[in-house]
Amino acid sequence: MSENVRACAHCGARNKATWEFCARCGETLDGEQAGFGADDLETEAEPTGVEADEPAASSGAVLRQLALLALVLVGGAVSWQWMRSPTAAAAPAPGFVTLPTLPAATARPVLPTPKGPGEEDFEEGRALLARGEAAEAAQLLERAVAAAPENGQFRGLYAQALTAGGAVEEGLAQYEAAVRLDPASFTMASQFGRALSRAGRPEEAAAAYEAAVALQPRDEAVVRELADLYTRSGRADRSVELLSRAVEMRPGDAALEQQLGHALQTSGNLDQAAVVYRGILERMPHAHLTRGLLAETLFEQGQPDEAIGVFRSGLERNAAAPLLHRGLGSLLERTGKVAEAAAAYREYARLAPAAPDAASLQERADLLEKRIASR
Repeated sequence: MSENVRACAHCGARNKATWEFCARCGETLDGEQAGFGADDLETEAEPTGVEADEPAASSGAVLRQLALLALVLVGGAVSWQWMRSPTAAAAPAPGFVTLPTLPAATARPVLPTPKGPGEEDFEEGRALLARGEAAEAAQLLERAVAAAPENGQFRGLYAQALTAGGAVEEGLAQYEAAVRLDPASFTMASQFGRALSRAGRPEEAAAAYEAAVALQPRDEAVVRELADLYTRSGRADRSVELLSRAVEMRPGDAALEQQLGHALQTSGNLDQAAVVYRGILERMPHAHLTRGLLAETLFEQGQPDEAIGVFRSGLERNAAAPLLHRGLGSLLERTGKVAEAAAAYREYARLAPAAPDAASLQERADLLEKRIASR
């Protein structure tokens, strides 16, 4: 027998002669005689990952390692089962990991987060403005601005309250300051544009709107407002550009298409305007305002009969549409068919007696008939 192997008296496992403890049960090998060859060792008695010629550890170190391994294995198994338990999170062991809590009587109360300068006045002012109390809101918002003069949002709402209360110039000054403080605010720029437009300052309004469109080019409402402003200001070319982009963003929107057609018509692009109007009527034959715009476009192109035919076609679909009778009457009068024009005006007044121009068109019909009678 070789001197390289010792048999454990406790479990029978064969160990290398240089080992002091059994690799299977951990018991001491002191006093055991070597007897088997090294190549006859059972693999189950050889520690995993330890080379055959590794020096033997001291007894104290091995015991500590085994004890630590046992704690890790047992602790891991317990932790795994605890985590899998449905009540694990709800019922932790008292004093284990968690810290003891203070009794309810001595627990510190939860305090509200303190507000920054002017925030309370701002919130109260916003609530008042939402209820339509602009003057009262302006007083609180003025205090908020005084407390935080660099806050663009405070100034913007203060400006809104001022203009709503009639202090237009003061409001515009606050809007200007707000935009300067917060140039990246789309809301601020668009509100400033609306305020300037209402104040009758179209060039400045257009500049503010352009800044808003640059920040959010896909905002349909602001694009429409800016386009309408340009159309009214004689800049229909820019209006057409904006509305064409808006129509691309929202294909099939008849209101946008109609506004584009009107901008084209105003800019003198009558052919393209007629194409846009016809496209709307193909989908919506009862769009009476669009029908009237198409008729006017055709008349401007020197096609009076085609223009009158557009109105008559609409009346075949709906003979009770007042707008079509009024538009037809206007074209008939301009083409010299005054008797038919008078009849159309009277029908309009009959169908829409409360319309603002019903009485005046009734008088116009009387005048045309008198003219005919005096010939």
